Amino acid sequence: MEHGAEFYAEKAKMLLDSLPRSSGGSRIRKGVMKWIARETDMEITGSYLHSLAGGAISSPGEDKLEALAQAMGFPMEWWDEPVELGAPGLREELQEVKVEAVMARLTFVPPERRAKVLERISQLIDEVQEEG
Repeated sequence: MEHGAEFYAEKAKMLLDSLPRSSGGSRIRKGVMKWIARETDMEITGSYLHSLAGGAISSPGEDKLEALAQAMGFPMEWWDEPVELGAPGLREELQEVKVEAVMARLTFVPPERRAKVLERISQLIDEVQEEG
């Protein structure tokens, strides 16, 4: 199914929002975009993904959409789902990068507050394990 630039821009923004952030939280970690580029044999670069999210690409090729879906680990059908359904689940390697990013941020927490942060993380893990 064909969609317009706005539809693909919204989908690409969701993907960008789901990527691991730098320790400050505002920028996507540089290694993540390089990883995606490597996984797609340089078919999808950070520049391309940002152009797609900005609406500059009105009709991305199916090969590009498929490369991105495979690299990030979500089904190709996601591209045809309504925007309102949200972002897809990401590939395990990208989830691991997120964990590493959180741990890196922890190093900037003052030592006297680190125990409290770790305790809260532990509580969240317990809650998630109890749920499912």
